[in-house]
Amino acid sequence: MATRSLARAGLLGLICGLAAFVVGAAGWLAGVDASAYDFGLRTRPPLPRVGRVAVVEINDETIKRLGRWPWPWSRHARFVRALQEHYKPDAIVFDLLFIEPDVEEEAAEFARAVKEAGNVYLAAFFSRVPGDGGREAGERIPWLVGEYLGEGEQHGEPFASLHPPTAELAEAAAGVGPVNVVPELDGSVRRLPLVLDHGGAPYVSLVGLVLDALVNPNRERPQVRPGEAVDLGGYVVPIDRCGETLVSYTNAWGDGFRQAFPHYRYDEVLSRSIRPRALEGKVVFVGFAATGMADVHPTPLTSGTFGLDINAHALNGLLQGRFLRVAGWPARLGLALALGLLASLVAGTWSPGRALAISMVLVAWCLGFAAFILWWRGIWLGAAAPSLAVLGAYTLTVAQRYRESERESLRMQSTVDALAQATRVIASVRLRAEVLEEVRAQITDAMGARQTNIYLAGEAGEELKLATASAGEGEAPLYDMEETTVGWVARHGMMHLVRDVAAGSTLSKELARSVGMAVGSVAYAPMAHRGEVVGVVEVVRGVSDARFEEGHLAVLEALANEAAVALRNVDLYEQLEGKVEIANRQLVRAYGELKQERDRVSAIVSNMADGVLLTDAEKRVVFVNPAAAAMFSAEAAEVEGKPVSAALPYAALLEQLDDEPLEPTTTVPRIRLEKPRRLVLSPRTVRLIDEEGKRTGAITVVSDITLLEELSEMKTEFVSLVSHELRTPLTSIMGFAQTLRSDTERLPPGEQDEFLGIIEQESNRLVVMINDLLDISRMEAGRALAMHYSEVDLRELAEHVIRFQRVTTSAHSFRFEFPEHVVSVEGDRDKVEQILTNLVSNAIKYSPRGGEIVVGASEERDEVKVLVRDQGVGMSQEEVGALFQPYQRVDRDAIKGIRGTGLGLYLVRGLTEAHAGRVWVESEPGQGSTFYFSLPKHRAEKEAGV
Repeated sequence: MATRSLARAGLLGLICGLAAFVVGAAGWLAGVDASAYDFGLRTRPPLPRVGRVAVVEINDETIKRLGRWPWPWSRHARFVRALQEHYKPDAIVFDLLFIEPDVEEEAAEFARAVKEAGNVYLAAFFSRVPGDGGREAGERIPWLVGEYLGEGEQHGEPFASLHPPTAELAEAAAGVGPVNVVPELDGSVRRLPLVLDHGGAPYVSLVGLVLDALVNPNRERPQVRPGEAVDLGGYVVPIDRCGETLVSYTNAWGDGFRQAFPHYRYDEVLSRSIRPRALEGKVVFVGFAATGMADVHPTPLTSGTFGLDINAHALNGLLQGRFLRVAGWPARLGLALALGLLASLVAGTWSPGRALAISMVLVAWCLGFAAFILWWRGIWLGAAAPSLAVLGAYTLTVAQRYRESERESLRMQSTVDALAQATRVIASVRLRAEVLEEVRAQITDAMGARQTNIYLAGEAGEELKLATASAGEGEAPLYDMEETTVGWVARHGMMHLVRDVAAGSTLSKELARSVGMAVGSVAYAPMAHRGEVVGVVEVVRGVSDARFEEGHLAVLEALANEAAVALRNVDLYEQLEGKVEIANRQLVRAYGELKQERDRVSAIVSNMADGVLLTDAEKRVVFVNPAAAAMFSAEAAEVEGKPVSAALPYAALLEQLDDEPLEPTTTVPRIRLEKPRRLVLSPRTVRLIDEEGKRTGAITVVSDITLLEELSEMKTEFVSLVSHELRTPLTSIMGFAQTLRSDTERLPPGEQDEFLGIIEQESNRLVVMINDLLDISRMEAGRALAMHYSEVDLRELAEHVIRFQRVTTSAHSFRFEFPEHVVSVEGDRDKVEQILTNLVSNAIKYSPRGGEIVVGASEERDEVKVLVRDQGVGMSQEEVGALFQPYQRVDRDAIKGIRGTGLGLYLVRGLTEAHAGRVWVESEPGQGSTFYFSLPKHRAEKEAGV
């Protein structure tokens, strides 16, 4: 028993470990794991060397001395020359963006200084919005582009456009690299990109570019294995699937985060007022640390750190080989399984209090072990999933132990109650025959036996006679005290148990005299009173029944002794008159309980939502509950007593009631009814079989699956519509792209531009549809939409939307109703554009005869109300009521030829509510429609979830 309990506990621990690992892998414990990682990072010792990195910052004091930004580029030229001539650093890294051109003479002077230095690296940034950044410089920009190995694919979102420094400056630099930083969900920066994907190629970031220049003197092309590492001429740095590497921050043993590297002011270097060896042989990062000009991010060690310092920390750790990486899933799964198993075994062995203390120690050990491995080997094992595995395994194992204890207590209580009940019943019987029969019945019931035999000793005490048996007639057999098992029990006054009776054995032949079945196990108990054995009780179970155990003997002994007392007193009881038959009371009580149970079952069946149909062996309807009668639109009295084929002649139902067993199938049986209302029913039948294996009837449960069928049809239609909507722009893009590719030389430039414009328009249309589907997927999953707030000029946004929608129609005119002053709100520009695009597109689509479309806005206190009015087909009030639900479309002949998914207005409602706004419509059939939505002017304190 204990071994089985521990095995169950161990299995439960393994399940908890696996579940915790899956939850952690799904990202549901990301916040907890990030906090644990930050704790582990704080415990790391400092880097073994000071490093080769120094920071030159443009801070408030520098700006106060040199004047407000921007400075003339000639000053940067002097700065570069001062560094190169006076300090001789290994590399000069400008963490500044020189994208806007300066005066031509100033720019030329700066470019000459950069080129003469030969070791100046400049920053760029990549954008996910398509543009022509970097096209002016062409191939002269010294990007460092690697190559993907094998079938690796980077999971990070690819960037659409490049934004390098000006062409002349970029060409003069030793290298140009992007400085994009993507904070995690809590805003903290724990990873820094080493490679970013553009056009299917990995571009090395600014930090990676400088690292490559220092460790890869042969300038071998970087090899990128997404999710594994980037190889810089043999210097291998681990990266994740997004091309990022964990930053090896250091707390410098109390010297302060910013003091991990030497920091100097820009004006000090420019005036050459610091000692020359301070920057000699170092990588000098130049960037902002001034108020309002520097990008600031929280890190695991600080609440706010300049991006300049983050890059310096990243390069310093990479140069010293202090790489950090996340352990592979086998190690994290193994740790979770091991701790879950250990916690479950502890909880299954020791007391709950002691097990809880040990489990808490395991959680603390898990956190400490993960932190130790992080600073010792630079590998993060994760702490949230193993800790959850420990707590889950402890909790479920303790709950299982409590449940088993409660079950055992109930079983013991039931046994005691049964023994007490049997004792009272036996003691209440007065006649010998009734005593024997009651003893047999009570022992059979209490022991769960198939048959109970009672043997009574003869007057001479030399033989035993079968007094009563459950089966068989004829002369009762006699058993010798010296030869049989029954005689041995009576002679020695001891209990005897045989768990497995072998077929053909002597005991099997002995039992065949009184038992009319194959015996699996048998138990004996002497009937003793005041030291004298008056008989023997024999209980048997069949070969298919559970075997008797040692625990049954105590109950059998108590009942046998009680029976002996009853038999000794039976003579006195027979002399008394007017004794009440207590067994009759038992029968009356049992009948009352049976009637109560029957009424309860009848009430449950009558009030079930599913239909219940009971048929007999001849397939006649015996009973139908109210739900089934309502489904088939029939009265119970009309169908009960009739054959099913006549009363309910449905093929799917008759097939369920067929005599032949149904072949296994995954198809759900359906009954489709059209009158008086459309219903789709699913019958499921269970056959009733008696002890001889004959069919006595069947119970059929009929479920209403109409809503499921309608939902399946709507989703099938939705998939078809979305496929058509996606195929249309793709076909246009492919057609015009093939034309441009095959007929480039023959097509005039004007037609080429027109074709490219159409491709761009269809691509934008495809992007809009995909974004709509992604937002709807998040809404249906119950997740909040990601909001990026900014000031949105509604008139400018409306003109932008109309400009793209105007090319889709020649039958409509557009008019704006905006006030003269600027009308703006604080919201997510992309999502407000989605709202307007959906409403304007619907206005065009549902005005098939053309007409005027009006887009306007007005200010009302703290919100702005925007309207889109058309002269289309309009809607009734009933149609308006279901308009903003998913997959809902107006079903009228006037719009039969207009395709749509039924999700546009559902998305509009979700996006509006995400801004804490609302949307409504005013419409009449044939008079057009006016859609309104209102947005608060300022962002609400609590963003609305979708």
